[in-house]
Amino acid sequence: MGTPGSLALLIQATADNDPEVQIRATDGLVNFYLPGYVQRGLSASLKRVGTSIKGKFTDTNDQVIDAFVIPRPDVIQALSALVRGGASMETRANAARALGILRAKTAVPDLVAHCARKTKTPT
Repeated sequence: MGTPGSLALLIQATADNDPEVQIRATDGLVNFYLPGYVQRGLSASLKRVGTSIKGKFTDTNDQVIDAFVIPRPDVIQALSALVRGGASMETRANAARALGILRAKTAVPDLVAHCARKTKTPT
């Protein structure tokens, strides 16, 4: 892990049906661009309780990659897909956080559109 070849495996893992696998894959993708993130990301505080996963989203996370670091487009696409349809709310929130850390400007319109669909009230 930690090589460009590992990115393809982590991207593939984001499509797994298990929320914990999706979260760990997301954190692994961020860790590729921001080494050491796995020790501080959501997967570091995961606790499996029966079939649910509990994570801490109240912690402030001001981490961000350097502006000159450009994540691969397929990484951003995989994380955007998790925001739209991850296996759990924790998975979706973790992917959204990851996109922010990775400065994924190309994902912003998609994220805004998805949020707008979720907040519309029935008429």
